Amino acid sequence: MKYLDDLFLERVLKHGRPLITNFAILIKLTSMYQSINEAVINTATRVLKELSPLLGEDGELALKLTEESFFIENIRIKATMADLDNFSSLIRDMGAKNIGAVTFKAPLQVDDLIVLAYAIRGGSEVSEIQSELESRMTKGISIGGPVFAKKEQSGDMKDIRVTSRRAYARAISSYMDAVNSIRTGKKPNVKKAKRAIQSLIDCLLKDEGYVLGLTTLRNSAQYASQHPVNVAIYSIALGQRLGLTKFTLALIGMAALFHDIGKLEIPSAILNKTGEFSKAEMELIKMHPVEGIKHILKTRGINEVSIVSMITCLEHHLGPDGNGYPELKGKKTPLLYSRLIRIADEFDSAVSGRVYGRTALAPAKALQEMYSNIREYDKPLFKAFFEIFKRREFSF
Repeated sequence: MKYLDDLFLERVLKHGRPLITNFAILIKLTSMYQSINEAVINTATRVLKELSPLLGEDGELALKLTEESFFIENIRIKATMADLDNFSSLIRDMGAKNIGAVTFKAPLQVDDLIVLAYAIRGGSEVSEIQSELESRMTKGISIGGPVFAKKEQSGDMKDIRVTSRRAYARAISSYMDAVNSIRTGKKPNVKKAKRAIQSLIDCLLKDEGYVLGLTTLRNSAQYASQHPVNVAIYSIALGQRLGLTKFTLALIGMAALFHDIGKLEIPSAILNKTGEFSKAEMELIKMHPVEGIKHILKTRGINEVSIVSMITCLEHHLGPDGNGYPELKGKKTPLLYSRLIRIADEFDSAVSGRVYGRTALAPAKALQEMYSNIREYDKPLFKAFFEIFKRREFSF
């Protein structure tokens, strides 16, 4: 289950940009040097260095170009300003030869990458480049033609916003239905929640600003049902910033929706308390991640979604170093999804002012406060989260 491999995802996010940048530079160098020299060898070595952690000992990896965007195993790799020229150069080089995909298979050598770069520079189209690779016995690399994204029919913006409001309401309804089922000992309708999350994802991808705006329509009496949906929306938006696939966004959305399900075991008088908690009350609160795992396991069994949900339920109050609650033996860095949901959870809690006696903060102030405690969060993820609100001119 590659999409559950947190380590692989982190490796793609770490090595993807430098891989594409150095690959672009390598192809550029082939137009400057007709024969192999030190610059070509050094750059090919850097390409292999970035590829190796992604391939492993016997793996396979596809670099795809779809509508001028690069993807590694369906994870979109976005260019920074510093990378933009090289990304654009590689898009032009691949586009000119109608190359839509380059597949790498371990084990690879530096020489294989050099052959590939010269073949792309010299070939006129995909089949000619592939023939050149085969003639040079370069078996670990193959070239594919253009990759086209499926086009969705564009709808009227007004219709999208109506759909967004309905999706938000359905997500709240599905969560409350699940809660009521759990309280009465029945099995919740998980399919209804999945459909609601999928609808929210579709709406976010079409009109992110409007869907994010729905999280500001707060009703203090409905906090318990709005909070998990808001956390799901923020988590999906952050996942989208990382270039995650819709399938992975759905996993994150479901995990976020049920991240606090363990709070069903905490009396409402404690959850809604405005003053300081007693030691006994705080200990009870700190048990909700463990109680959440029990609920998820009991009601949803073992499958991909429940595994991710249980892990994030357990870890969403842990920092990057494993500190926080519940205390776990052999502290380690929480799952990427857990670190992502932690940021979304803390932000919504801060702006709502309904958790643990907090005063509600303006979004800008909430981000500032979180940034002042940045060690409690995954810093690169927090920076990506901040980018979501940049259009509102929030600044530290």
